Amino acid sequence: MMNQRDYILRLIESLTEGIAFMLGLKKEKKEEQALEYLNELMIQSIQLNSKMVNSLSERDLLGMLSINGVLRMDSVAGIALLLKEEGDIYEQLGQHETAGKRLQRALSLMLEVMIREPDLQFINIRDETEQLIERLGPSLPTKIERKRFSYYEVIGRYDLAENVLFHQLRLSAKSDWLQAGKALYERLLRLKDEQLVEGGLPRDEVLQSYSELTNM
Repeated sequence: MMNQRDYILRLIESLTEGIAFMLGLKKEKKEEQALEYLNELMIQSIQLNSKMVNSLSERDLLGMLSINGVLRMDSVAGIALLLKEEGDIYEQLGQHETAGKRLQRALSLMLEVMIREPDLQFINIRDETEQLIERLGPSLPTKIERKRFSYYEVIGRYDLAENVLFHQLRLSAKSDWLQAGKALYERLLRLKDEQLVEGGLPRDEVLQSYSELTNM
């Protein structure tokens, strides 16, 4: 029986080789072949095809990738990377709406992985996450923005978490964002000064922002 380490190494090898092959097909403008190959790669690596991955709710998808209630982060990361490639192919085909949906789901899954396991070493998942955030820009669905908010706190970029927070508050001062913001600042105030400075948000700025939210 294959142990967890062997499974992860085999998955990484399969995805690395598969993505490289797909990039070759894309370069040759063989987009339809690339999509067919990607679908087969999904089935081989995670036992789900593209249609299932894209039609299931994220909650149901994550449930299917759990064993005894434990989420298999490697599989989630693998799906996210493949969805990103699928989005790129549709973008190349000029199907921008379909591409956008794939890329947003890819980012949502990447953020889920990084929030739960920020030190995961899986085919540059951290770099892929950062690049996709920059590519898709700030106008993302609220559910993804909430994940981005949490992600920045987890990786210690408190200034970027605050940027997400105030962007959302400018759009709509909803009580859930106010509560999330206050909770963030309360957690930050328990940290050491050097941690706050390193995270781009000195204590005086935390106190000022916390006061602003309290008075909203």
